Amino acid sequence: MLGTIASAEDPLFRDQPMDPRRTDVVEDVSKLPPTPRDLRDAVLAGDPGCVFDPELFTGPADIEPEDELAEDREARIAVAREVCAACPVRLACLAYTLWTRPADGVWAGFTAEEIAALLAAALRPASATPSTVVRLSTVGRRRSRQSGLTPVSC
Repeated sequence: MLGTIASAEDPLFRDQPMDPRRTDVVEDVSKLPPTPRDLRDAVLAGDPGCVFDPELFTGPADIEPEDELAEDREARIAVAREVCAACPVRLACLAYTLWTRPADGVWAGFTAEEIAALLAAALRPASATPSTVVRLSTVGRRRSRQSGLTPVSC
């Protein structure tokens, strides 16, 4: 059955049949993507390991981040990554992190710098480069001939 659009703001579209192929209409509110608050609450409800030693993930409270020794920081981050790897809510934490874009700390096993790089890569338009083009090897061409398939040249 087709739904109808009943919008008081736009009388031109009132009671017009709605195309069932539309993807911008959500009929079940429970299928909406979670909000940052929902994600945060899910992480905290899932017994994450980071709540037991927050300084492991954010750095010592009495030291500025730039004053922490590089080798101490690397060791702290390595241990934090191990805790994240075993965390039951790591995926929800990553979703929350990608949404909130923290400035520092370790989140879902990633540093703030790594998260920024992931976001930048995700926002960068995809382009075909020679490294992404797959070519048939000589062995692949032989197999193609044997199977009766025509190889495609790039």
